[in-house]
Amino acid sequence: MSSQDNHSKKTEVLYGEQNIMNTILQFLSNEDRIDACGDSNAPAFVLKVYKKLMENAKKEEGIRLRLLTDINSENIIYCKELMRFAEVVRHVEGIKANFAVRNEDYIGIATSNAALQPSIQSHIIYSNVRGIIEQQQYLFNSLWDKSIPAEQRIEEIERGIQAEFFEIINDTKKISEILIDLAKSVVNEVVLLLPNDRALVRIDRLGVIDSLLNASRNGVIIKIICPLSHENKRIQEKIFDAPPNFKLIDGSDSQHGLYIIDGIKFLRVELVKPEAESFLEAIGFAIYSNNKRSADLYRWMFELLWNERVINLESKKANQMQKEFMNVAAHELRTPIQPIVGLAHLLRYEKEYMKGKEQESLDVIIRNGERLQRLAENILDASRIESQRLTLRKGKFTLNDLLFNIVQDYCQQGKNSTSSGEGIAILYDPPDENIVVEADKERISQVMRNIIGNALEFTNEGNVSVTLRRERQQEKEGKQIVVVTVRDTGCGVDPAIMSRVFEKFVTKSEKGTGLGLFVSKSIVQAHEGRIWVQNNTEGEKGATFYFTLPCE
Repeated sequence: MSSQDNHSKKTEVLYGEQNIMNTILQFLSNEDRIDACGDSNAPAFVLKVYKKLMENAKKEEGIRLRLLTDINSENIIYCKELMRFAEVVRHVEGIKANFAVRNEDYIGIATSNAALQPSIQSHIIYSNVRGIIEQQQYLFNSLWDKSIPAEQRIEEIERGIQAEFFEIINDTKKISEILIDLAKSVVNEVVLLLPNDRALVRIDRLGVIDSLLNASRNGVIIKIICPLSHENKRIQEKIFDAPPNFKLIDGSDSQHGLYIIDGIKFLRVELVKPEAESFLEAIGFAIYSNNKRSADLYRWMFELLWNERVINLESKKANQMQKEFMNVAAHELRTPIQPIVGLAHLLRYEKEYMKGKEQESLDVIIRNGERLQRLAENILDASRIESQRLTLRKGKFTLNDLLFNIVQDYCQQGKNSTSSGEGIAILYDPPDENIVVEADKERISQVMRNIIGNALEFTNEGNVSVTLRRERQQEKEGKQIVVVTVRDTGCGVDPAIMSRVFEKFVTKSEKGTGLGLFVSKSIVQAHEGRIWVQNNTEGEKGATFYFTLPCE
């Protein structure tokens, strides 16, 4: 039946057991290489044909056959025997095509099972038309690219490894059944990424949470990321009573749910109705697969999210503990400081009864008492800022006068109230006009004392200069601001902390807490101003702090 016997190009359908077998035998007896595809019945069928071919030829030799078939536990014995004489045997999951093609012609069988059982009415298609041959060869090559070696598939079957699969499922009932089965079949670990708070309630109604609780009692590791709320509080309580290897952590809303079982299988489910009560109503399509590369990728993504959530949770706990400590510490500091400073000031008025050394000792008490007082206020203010409880009591006042009084206070304290070196001059050049602002006078005073005190602390020689100037805001027509500048000749701001200098607890000082500038920034921003710092230009030591306020 080859083209060598039939020079005319033709395609024909042949019926009957004898015609089918004769056509196949003639096709296989040719010395050309044959590319064949067959369903799970093909291995037994090819063996049957091969034995008949050997009987007719009265010799035993291999044939140039490349076979693609669906290898399973029922045909594995035939596949092993086929591998002894066929050139190559490979596995394609679920293949249904039954045909063979070579250079000159092509044959196609309705089913290989029909050929094994001639009592079933069957037929065979034969063609030597070039277009059909090329089309079938292309189909074979496409399937070949998706196949795996027979040896690999046989090893998977013998070791109980499931063949790789990838399914897109639109049947919501089937998706729920798969999820329930996965929860019951977990051996080592299951990780769940749920799309919203109700998702936890929905899978609990399916019995998934109970199955996972049972698994956790047998040592299975379970991790769930899910938005936590009052909606799923009952389920949270159920999980929190579970063994420690069952962990639940707060997450964010998303459009998909992800379920990964033992790092091997995964189910990715689309969420279409977030507020739905039942799992079936809430979901759309799903992807179900055991593809190792995809499972590993999803598992890696889950771990990234999990670690991020754990770090955030630990950070929140640490911040809460820090706030509580700061609040308690500030109140505990204020209680003894207030009478110490108050009584020390009273003693200063009785200075005629004091000698020089006693007066100096009293000044030291007052300076350090006021320093502790500012520290306590900064701690309390930082706590208020964190909890968004910082309040302002605004009123109109002249900024020139306030700044003059603050500078005078530092000068009267011997320019040494922040433990700076002796001989540091504080220079104040007031503007020619009075600058009136509407602000919280005590808070602005606090900002100025923090910045000037900070400048003195880091200046060992030279001076600290303070200036005011009025500016018009270009982006806001008719609006004016005042710019307060504090310039020192100290060591400047370390470049390593320049971008974070206004953050909480950032400082290079061995004596400071890093709260003063943090509080100052929050106060200035609460007044719709801004604050920044720059190191002085090359050749000049020190740094310059600036802050702005709206003014009349």
